[in-house]
Amino acid sequence: MNNILKKIILILSAGGVLASFYLVMSDILAPGFCPKFLYIIPTCYIVLIAFILVLASCFILNKTLSPLSFYSGSLAGLMLAIWFSYNQLAGLKECPKLLKFPLCYASLVTFFILIILKLLSYIKLKKR
Repeated sequence: MNNILKKIILILSAGGVLASFYLVMSDILAPGFCPKFLYIIPTCYIVLIAFILVLASCFILNKTLSPLSFYSGSLAGLMLAIWFSYNQLAGLKECPKLLKFPLCYASLVTFFILIILKLLSYIKLKKR
């Protein structure tokens, strides 16, 4: 079961990297495509880094660095997703959309699922 959870984390984080990379490229081609964090950095860039950290944690063998990489990326991504989902709901900022669906909601769900899966993998390890 634990290997399945790790594979799901790998697939979700790789998908997140690809989707975020697409958004970064869209923002490069059409500046302003992604909302800015603190009026400076397009959020898509930060989310890409967050997903890269989560993906990298799947390949880091060090038992200290792997969780550090995972939780740094997933918690930063989750906090950004919460912030921009709130702003989207409140009508303060628009998130990039795919088929009229705000992608900040997709990031929120994805980072939340990643964290839950990681916590489940720890529970499975402790039961052994």
